[in-house]
Amino acid sequence: MNPSAQGIPGLPDLTHPQELIQFGTQALKGSLLIVFLVIALGIAIALISFSLRRHPTAQTVFFNEWAINYAQILKGLQHLALIIILLIPGFFLCSTLSNRYHHWEQARVAQVAETVAGDKLEQTAPQIRYVVKEPYTYTTTVKDKIVKVNDTQQVNRYLTLAGSQIQVKLNQDVDVKGRSSIYKVDYTAEYKVNKVL
Repeated sequence: MNPSAQGIPGLPDLTHPQELIQFGTQALKGSLLIVFLVIALGIAIALISFSLRRHPTAQTVFFNEWAINYAQILKGLQHLALIIILLIPGFFLCSTLSNRYHHWEQARVAQVAETVAGDKLEQTAPQIRYVVKEPYTYTTTVKDKIVKVNDTQQVNRYLTLAGSQIQVKLNQDVDVKGRSSIYKVDYTAEYKVNKVL
C-alpha cells in the first residue's frame, strides 16, 4: 500500500489494537490514581475526626465542614467523570473517522491515478563510464611449475552524478485519427559529475 495512504500521523486510531491497549492502560492508571486519592482523603478526614473525639464541639464543626467539602468533591468528580466519558470517546471517534477518511481518500486517489497513468516513460539518470587499466596478479602452471604473472586488466568505472538541471516540455496534439492524444516531448538536461582524481 502507498505510504501516504496510511493515515494521519499523531492522531489515535481505534481500529489499531496497539493504540487501544495503550489507551486502556493509561485510562486504568489514571482512574486508579483518582480512586486512591479520594479514598486517602476520606481516610484522612476519618482519622482527624477520630483524633478530635475528645472535643465534641470542635469535632462537630470540623467534621461538618470537611464532610460538606468531601461531598462537594465527590459530586465534582461525578460531573468530571461524566464530562470525560462524553469527551474522550467523542475525540477518539472523530480521530478514528478522520484517519479512516484520510486512508480511504488516499487509497481512492491512488486507484484513480493508476487507471489514468497508463504506460510510464522514464528517463534514467545518465552514467559516464571510463576505462582504467589496473594491475593484477595471477598464478599459472608452465611445464609443471607454478608461475606468478603480473598483468594489467581494463576495469570499467563510473562517474558519480553531482547534480542535474532538467527541463521537460509536453505539448498535447490530437492524433490523425482524432481518437487519442499524443504528446510531443522536448527534453533538455544538464548534468554535473564529480571529477575523478
